[in-house]
Amino acid sequence: MLRTVKISFLLLALLVGLNVLTMFAGVLTYTRLGDEKEIARLSFVATGKNAYTATFENLLAGSTHEYPLFGDQWQVDVRFLKLAPWANVLGFDARYKLDRLSGRYKNIAEQNNNKKLSHALSEAAIADPFEKVYEHGFLFFFIDAEYGNATYQDIDANKVYSVYRTQTGIITRPYKSAASEAQGKSVMHAVKHWLLE
Repeated sequence: MLRTVKISFLLLALLVGLNVLTMFAGVLTYTRLGDEKEIARLSFVATGKNAYTATFENLLAGSTHEYPLFGDQWQVDVRFLKLAPWANVLGFDARYKLDRLSGRYKNIAEQNNNKKLSHALSEAAIADPFEKVYEHGFLFFFIDAEYGNATYQDIDANKVYSVYRTQTGIITRPYKSAASEAQGKSVMHAVKHWLLE
């Protein structure tokens, strides 16, 4: 009888441990596959009709440059190296190389007929992560795909934009300063407090 209780308790402890381990693995997988990192910030000053000076801050390089742009939208292009999902779960992140910043127009006729400019964002002196991968062929099993990727938004001179690297490409959102994030957290705290009381 005592032996049956010990075995039952041991099996129960084992099942609880496996359940906790499975939950931890699920949270880790979700966290890693949904990982985002802010890589750049953009702001704009109007210099004429559909003409702007863009301030581009490369957060990885720690550099800021200004570029003239034409259009009513901006676009950032990157070369993207997507890793296999299991590599993301193990802690490896997708790789990217900033390629270009350009202006664009919502209207196709304007896009085809109006002045446009594109600017290279990568510098030749910077080591290319893609070349390193191809030099070391044994790393190929980490790679899922290599492709070009872009994100674009309407230009609003009153906003600052953030560009993020995800595990599958780049995305953009309005920039949230530390103060605005703190304000958002305090609003959420007030709502949570209101709901729970």
